Amino acid sequence: MENVKNGWKRIPPFIEITSDQFVTWFPQFSQMPVDLKLIEQGLSNTHYLVHADKDYILRCMRDNTKYQIELQIIAMLDHYIPVPSIVDQEDQSEYHLYLMDVIAGQPMVTIQLNKDRKSHLFHVAGRILSNIHSFTFDQAGFFDDSLNIATPLEISEDSIVEVFDSVMNDAVCRKLEILVTPIQSVVRELAFILDSIDNEVVLVHGDYNPPNIMVDGFDITGIMDWEFAFANSRYFDIGNFLRLEEDLNANHVQRFVSTYEQYWGHHLPENWKLIIRLFDLLSLLTMIERSPDDSSRLHDLTQLIMRYLQEMLDFLHNSS
Repeated sequence: MENVKNGWKRIPPFIEITSDQFVTWFPQFSQMPVDLKLIEQGLSNTHYLVHADKDYILRCMRDNTKYQIELQIIAMLDHYIPVPSIVDQEDQSEYHLYLMDVIAGQPMVTIQLNKDRKSHLFHVAGRILSNIHSFTFDQAGFFDDSLNIATPLEISEDSIVEVFDSVMNDAVCRKLEILVTPIQSVVRELAFILDSIDNEVVLVHGDYNPPNIMVDGFDITGIMDWEFAFANSRYFDIGNFLRLEEDLNANHVQRFVSTYEQYWGHHLPENWKLIIRLFDLLSLLTMIERSPDDSSRLHDLTQLIMRYLQEMLDFLHNSS
C-alpha cells in the first residue's frame, strides 16, 4: 500500500523505558515477569511491545495536550469504530503513557493487498470515516486538553486565503521558495469552489491514512494515532486518505467515495477532487514547517505540492 512517508527520518529520539520503571508505574504487573521490546517505528511517539501475562502495547507521548486529546477521543469513539482498548495510563513529568491491548493485524501500509481485498478495505475505510464524521461540533478549530475549541479555524470561501496566508509563514516560504507565489495565486483563484461544500463541522482525525489503519484479513481492526484530531471539514480526512490518489486504482477510489457517501447520506460536490486537494494542500504546508532542511521529508512534500499545483492549474486552464 502506498505511503508518502516512506524513507522519512524520525526527528525526536525514542523515549527509553525500562522494565523496572514499567512495573513501578503499573504495579499490577509487579508479581510477574515483564519484558519490554522497543518498536522502532513511527516519526514522533515511542511504542513498546510489553510481554507480561499477555502482550500489550505501551504508547509514550511527550505532548500532554495531544495525549489528553487522544485519550478522550478514543473513549468517545469506543463502540462506534475500532479504536485501541486502553488498559491503564500513567502521567510522568516529561512524558505520558498509556497501555493498550494488542490490535490484531498490521498497518495497511505494510501489507501487499490483492485487488479484491484492497477494494473491500477501501469500502470499510469509507464507512468508518463516515462514522467518525458523524461526531459534530458547534465550532471549528483545534482542541484543548478537554476537547474545547482553543484555537478557532474556520475555512470557507471568504476565509481560505487568509488561512493559507497565516500558514505560509517565513519558515514555510523560505523552504518552498519559488512555489510561494504560485500557491498564493492558485488559492485565490480557486477559493470560489468552496461555496459548494457543506458547512458541517465534524471530528477530523487529522492523519487518516494507511499507516494508521490496522488491517487483519478483510477487516479494519483499529484506527490509530488521534493526537492530531481537530474539529473542521470532512474534506481534510478525505484528502488525506486519497493523498496519493493518482497512484491508486480508480475503482478502489470510487469504492471508498461511494461508501462514504452512502453512510453520510449525501453526495460530495461535483469538484470534490479539487476541493480535497485544496484542503490537503493546507495540511501539507503545516508539515513543511516541521520538516528539516535538505530532508527526504521536505523533498517528498515539495514534490506532492507541485503535483497538486499542476492539477489545480490544469483545472483553471480547462475551465477558462
